[in-house]
Formats: sequence, C-alpha cells, structure tokens
Amino acid sequence: MNIEELLPLVPRIDPTAASVESRGRWWTWGEVATLTDAVCKSLDEASCPAGGRIGLLLRNRAPQLAALIACVVSGRCAVAFNPVLPAVKLAEDVRTQAPELLVGAREDLDGRNTARVAAGLGIPVLLLPDEPNEVVEWLSARRSVQVQSPEKLRPEMLVEMLSSGTTGPPKRIPLSRANFNQSFRSAQAV
Repeated sequence: MNIEELLPLVPRIDPTAASVESRGRWWTWGEVATLTDAVCKSLDEASCPAGGRIGLLLRNRAPQLAALIACVVSGRCAVAFNPVLPAVKLAEDVRTQAPELLVGAREDLDGRNTARVAAGLGIPVLLLPDEPNEVVEWLSARRSVQVQSPEKLRPEMLVEMLSSGTTGPPKRIPLSRANFNQSFRSAQAV
C-alpha cells in the first residue's frame, strides 16, 4: 500500500483519537482529516493541477500537517518553505521557487513580505486556521492557479524538502513518490 492510499484510512480507525499536539492542544485524527479535506477542496477549486508545486510555510503544527497530507493524497508536490527565515530571504525564496499556490499560517503571512510577493507574482495564498473549528480562507484576491511553466509541474515528486543548511545555505532536495513509497513498503516488510 502506498502512503497516498494509507493516509486517508488512518483517521477512520478512530477519528476521536489524539493525533498531534499543537500549541498545547491535541488535535484528533478526525479534526486533521477535516482540515486535510478542506485544503484538498481549496486546491481543487483553485484548479491546481496534479503535480502542482504547493508552497508550504511549514511549522510543527497540526494545520501544516493537514496541508502536507493534502498535498500527498491529492498528487501535488509539497515545496517546503522555512517561515522563520528573515522576511526578505523568505520573500526571495518564494519569488525564486514560484510555487503554483502558497499555504501558511497567519503569523507567517501577516506583516511579512511573503503574501505581498506571492500576490505580485499572481500566486494564490491560502490561509490555514489556528484551531480545528475554523476554516481555511483565501488571503489573496486571486483564487485560481495559473501555471506559468508546465515543465515545472512535478507529479512524480512527493516533496521538495529543505536540507538542514549546516554546511551552507539550505538546498531543496526532491523526494519522489516512488522512492518514498519504496522506503515505506520496505519498512512495512520488517
């Protein structure tokens, strides 16, 4: 079984079970699944194609986990962005990578150059909620993806993650769906 097939099944085991702690509150698997579905629906409504590069301002929090799961199960490529970078560097990274859509938390988008740079590039910005009873919302006026470079679509990639940067500036490392799923299947066999 591939990760894309397994992830939607996990919350069905016990939707009320605690899944991840975020800001002092435990989110249930059902709450994570509901937010994952909402992000998937928003990506679909934005006409984001399979393999579309979705920029994720990642933190160790439940909403960002739901957004990452949404990318995995919907066949899009998650492109990791570090929201703790200085605002100018983060904005430049978004400008350079030019994802089809940018997803993040209010604290990473409000008062920072990131959302403005994305809007200037025509990149729709999806705002993640802080709490499970809140909804995703569009931070940008533009709500549909306009693929600038079809050759940049990455349906074979699961994620473009950032290296630690211990030996220099962090680099994006592409992890293919095939390689991840092979590792996943190997771990299941043990």
